[in-house]
Amino acid sequence: HRYAEMLPATAPVFAELCKVESCDKVLLGNFADALSCGYEHAAFLSVTDADDTKEDGVSGYNSLRLTLRDHKFEDSQDVQRGIETCESVLNRVDERNARKLSATLARLHASMGTSSEAKVEEDPVAQVSAIIQRLTLPGSDDASSDMLNEAMTLLRPTETEILGDLETWARLGETALKAKVYGAVIECGKQAEIFLNKLTQSAPSISWYWGGVAESTFGCGILALIRPEHQDQSTQDNLRETAFQHLVQAAKCGRRANRSDIVSYAAKHFWNSATSYMSSATTRRNIFGHLQVIIDACRATKVRDDGLMKLMWVLYFDC
Repeated sequence: HRYAEMLPATAPVFAELCKVESCDKVLLGNFADALSCGYEHAAFLSVTDADDTKEDGVSGYNSLRLTLRDHKFEDSQDVQRGIETCESVLNRVDERNARKLSATLARLHASMGTSSEAKVEEDPVAQVSAIIQRLTLPGSDDASSDMLNEAMTLLRPTETEILGDLETWARLGETALKAKVYGAVIECGKQAEIFLNKLTQSAPSISWYWGGVAESTFGCGILALIRPEHQDQSTQDNLRETAFQHLVQAAKCGRRANRSDIVSYAAKHFWNSATSYMSSATTRRNIFGHLQVIIDACRATKVRDDGLMKLMWVLYFDC
């Protein structure tokens, strides 16, 4: 999507639609969504080297949103315009667009380092999106566990009901990992896998991207549970093997999405946690299959980490 390029058309049309008291809710919501994303896209482009985006083909909205998701846009007029767009029609649009605009509003406020005072629609996914954004703000560490529990309760209102989607659970798990709340990381990973396992071969690359985020986070959450001073070797090995399986799945997802960053992240954590297996031929054979999949994914996505690739190739031939 190239929302920023559409601003000269979407902005004046949206302004006219807002003047129509009985404007169709879906139509108004669609334009508000396109316009707010356009302003967000413009903010992304303002901090990105134009030559780099042209060369790498990553100037689109989705690519930049992933790349700059932790960037702070203090005093950005474009982000402020996006916030004003969302707030101006939040109560005039259809349910689907209200949820999208609520999530966008929370995301834009977080990118400016502020909190939204506007009411987030009574949609659990939108509320969770707002919680995730609040968790990225400075000073949220002390309340992170409570906020994560609140988010998970919203997405699991009953034992048999699971709300949200793969991206929501992946983002929540990633946020939990940064907050070092590892129990929440693992629970989010389990829920994300339910949605990941439903993906078909024709699923869009963005879905496989979030699958890679979810599996990488899941694996790292399990690795964080290893306590050599309190666990016997068998327990540690079982945890590592389970983590390896998720990191390998992350590499597979990254390969499907053609995202070298996902594959590289999984490969590095696999390598760092597999060092105890490298001392003998017997233990090396236990990780050979995992290593092969990860190397193939690195080659397919052109991971640019020569040092890591060299180490993995040496281990591969030692196996």
